[in-house]
Amino acid sequence: MNKLQAMAHIMALLAEHTPMKPGDRKYKAARKLVAELIDYLGPKAAVIQVAKEKAYTMERIEQLCVQQRFEEKFPPIIF
Repeated sequence: MNKLQAMAHIMALLAEHTPMKPGDRKYKAARKLVAELIDYLGPKAAVIQVAKEKAYTMERIEQLCVQQRFEEKFPPIIF
């Protein structure tokens, strides 16, 4: 299994709970999180982890969405 196949498989698993449209904030956050998981764990291990812990992964995606909304409202101040 390569990275592209793993990404497609994981996104299909995550889309079972809540429908995500390409271009949506939640979809972008999910792609970012899944890409990091695949890079860190490898394709097969990432698929297994997400399959076991879908609810936890969805919570992390929600947290990323909240963080992105916060950063849009309050951009970081660079000194």
